[in-house]
Amino acid sequence: MNKSHPNYFHHTRRIAIELSSMCPFAPRHPKCAASRLQQAKQILPATIVHDVLSYLGDVNYSRTIAWHCLNDPLCDPRLSEFLKAARQKCPEAKLLIWTNGWYLNTALAKELLDAGAHKIRISCYWSEDLARFQQIRKQVGRQIRVLHNQSAKMDDRLTRPPDGRSTNRISCYAPLRAFTIRASGHIGLCPLDWQTRVAFGDLHQMSFADVLKAHYPALLQLHRDLLRGVRKLPVCQECAARMCKVW
Repeated sequence: MNKSHPNYFHHTRRIAIELSSMCPFAPRHPKCAASRLQQAKQILPATIVHDVLSYLGDVNYSRTIAWHCLNDPLCDPRLSEFLKAARQKCPEAKLLIWTNGWYLNTALAKELLDAGAHKIRISCYWSEDLARFQQIRKQVGRQIRVLHNQSAKMDDRLTRPPDGRSTNRISCYAPLRAFTIRASGHIGLCPLDWQTRVAFGDLHQMSFADVLKAHYPALLQLHRDLLRGVRKLPVCQECAARMCKVW
């Protein structure tokens, strides 16, 4: 471990690096926040991704690194490059790809696994895609997992009305259990805060190390409060959800 870099990820099981705001299903799914976000066409610069990966390598990060939040990581042609960099910097980490499979075929699946991906999860929203995904799994192996009947679970947070229960005391694992780096370059509160109403730092202006140093005390206090069901932020008071341990 690089002694100059403290390890802030003792509470973290997954770090998500949202490479862009793009998702090929956004036009077909207007209730999903991605349909709004992709209009901004945010793309996380490679310099930021490599800065984050270098920090994680210095602290020997060994849990999951994912490449999704509200995006589909297969939209980004740099994905294989980032997987190789992550595997080099964090050899013990599990590299997860979660996709709707629009761009996926057998050749790409093999390329991503060869580049270092630990697992590829495919959310199958339409039955007509199931045979294609199952064929990919048959040819590639058990590192492919197909999640069928996802249409009932399609994201609707864009049209979901606020819960409005300021007395909500449901415990929540945000923002440290699943640590989110948004395509905007900010550290996000959680995936349910799709507008990034609460953000920490700006990786366009500061290094990942400096953002963590400046904002980790606030992130940790927020994490402790939410675990106890203390919801001080308006976005948390409006939310009836209990952020899953890892999404």
